[in-house]
Amino acid sequence: MMLRAVRGATRLDVAFARLKFGQEVKGVVPIVKDRGVIDVKSARHPVLELRRVRPVANDACVGRKGVRGLVITGPNAGGKTVVMKTLGLFGLMVSMGIPIPCSPGARFDFFTPVIADIGDLQSVTG
Repeated sequence: MMLRAVRGATRLDVAFARLKFGQEVKGVVPIVKDRGVIDVKSARHPVLELRRVRPVANDACVGRKGVRGLVITGPNAGGKTVVMKTLGLFGLMVSMGIPIPCSPGARFDFFTPVIADIGDLQSVTG
């Protein structure tokens, strides 16, 4: 009986932590399906949002109207890695039921697995 109560309290605590984190990063709950679509507007990196840094918001749309890939170009220190890390984190956050920091009306479908291989040790924290 006691173990069931602890498990129940743990589940509630985790649910409230997800909610609080979502509120802290000004997150929204996206539409989620399993068709491989990403359609986010004003996406902001959650760590930068938590640090109260004013991140550059980005839009990304993949999987709609025949769009099957995403090309990210720009100069050095132009934010390409931040965009990739943001989308990767969004994939993990959505799979855990955590609101993502972007504009309302977002869609972010489930992806498995989420894999990251960024070999030059870039950090979003500076």
